[in-house]
Amino acid sequence: MWKIYLIAGGMALFIALAADIAGLPPVFSFGLVTIVIGTFISLPVGALVIRLSTQQFAAQIDQASGLENGGKYIGLLERGLIMMLVLMGETAGVGFLIAAKSILRFNEIKGDDQRKKSEYIIIGTFMSFGWGLLIANLTKLVLGISLTFS
Repeated sequence: MWKIYLIAGGMALFIALAADIAGLPPVFSFGLVTIVIGTFISLPVGALVIRLSTQQFAAQIDQASGLENGGKYIGLLERGLIMMLVLMGETAGVGFLIAAKSILRFNEIKGDDQRKKSEYIIIGTFMSFGWGLLIANLTKLVLGISLTFS
């Protein structure tokens, strides 16, 4: 997984260098690198932070069902979509993501015998969405600041 991020980072730096050589404004190169760094912090760093923060709860539930690393990939996808939606200015789409995930998870976590699992899923979901929104908005803030100085 880390190889993908290193390749993406290398490509972004290559594109930024090519844009600089082509005479495009420096804000283009800075913006591209900012987006790559923000995405890196949102996706793999976010996965690590969330996993470490929730491991005390993970030990209390049966995780035998489901795909191996399924939650990790779901989290990566949701934080990636959050980053994309926030940077595009479509923050209402984040509410759609929360609603869609809630509907899809409803059958899995209903019932009194599933209380620990449902609480674990809710904690992980809120942490993932919170982290995604925080990093996406910080990335957008840095991009906005760079535009004011160009």
